[in-house]
Parts: sequence; structure tokens; C-alpha cells
Amino acid sequence: PSAGGSSACVARRDRAGAVVRSVPDAGHRFVFGDGGGRVAVPQQHVATAMAAYAQAEGTQPAAVMLLGDNFYGRLDGGVSSPRWQSQFEDMYPKSRFDVPFYALLGNHDYILEPAGKMEAQLDYAKAHPGTRWTMPSKWYRLEFPHNDPLAPFPLLARTHPTPPHTNPSPTPRH
Repeated sequence: PSAGGSSACVARRDRAGAVVRSVPDAGHRFVFGDGGGRVAVPQQHVATAMAAYAQAEGTQPAAVMLLGDNFYGRLDGGVSSPRWQSQFEDMYPKSRFDVPFYALLGNHDYILEPAGKMEAQLDYAKAHPGTRWTMPSKWYRLEFPHNDPLAPFPLLARTHPTPPHTNPSPTPRH
């Protein structure tokens, strides 16, 4: 820490030779969205790439931030849906990613898919103590690092839940 109490920046070169500036105690974050596909293969590619990157860089993320559209399609069973196990708990195993997953809601989590997904995502951590899934409310704020934060991260979705009947339909061209 510097005299002002915040950590000094460290510069290094990554594998491609680009200069990377980081704050050692701030930790790395993995950030992605649209991860909740109906088919798990693309999501598995992302999870594998995250693990490979962390191993190659010799680091683990301090957190993962999910930017919405966490589940496409139905989430039958809500907080007890088997998709939680296959598309979250097993997809990003605690043995590789023992960090909080800070989740945001996207348009497919609000209304464009069957009802109940938003509520299930908000309630999952309460129903499953010990999970890494973190979504305390629809919108929230994080600070990294937690001690002596460098920057606030407001997590809010720009997505506006619009009732389906008000969505404009495409106008045919003549």
C-alpha cells in the first residue's frame, strides 16, 4: 500500500506481449454474459477457457461477474431446477472457481422467457446456503477489493421488463 492507503499499480507483459496494469491485492475478475444457453456445449467451452486461462496465468479470479441472460428457456422447478446443478454448480465447479459469482438479470431472465426465472435467481442463494451464486437484489453495488476499494461496480441491468404485448412487431417492407 502507498502512503495514501491504496495499493500501487504493477505493470507486466502478458503472453502476447501487451502491457497489463493491475493492483496485486485487487484480484482478477472473469466477466461474461449470455451464458445460460439451452444447449450446454457453448457454456462448457467458456468454463473450460476460464479454467485454462487461470491455470496459464497462474492465478484464480477473485470473483466472476455474470452480466445477464443466465438461463434461456424454461427454469422448471425454480430454485430446485436441475439446471442449477448442470448449468451452474457443475459447469463452474467449486474446485476450480471457489469464488462468488455476482449475477445480474438480463432480458431473458426478466420476461422474454417463461415467468419465474427472475424470482428463482433472486431466491437461489437463500434456498441453497453455501452456493457461490450471489444476487442479493435486482440491482446492487460491489467494491473491489473489499478492503480499501479502488472502484465501485454498480450492478444494474439496462434491460427494461416490457410486457410482450407492447413489443413492436417488425413492419414489412414493400
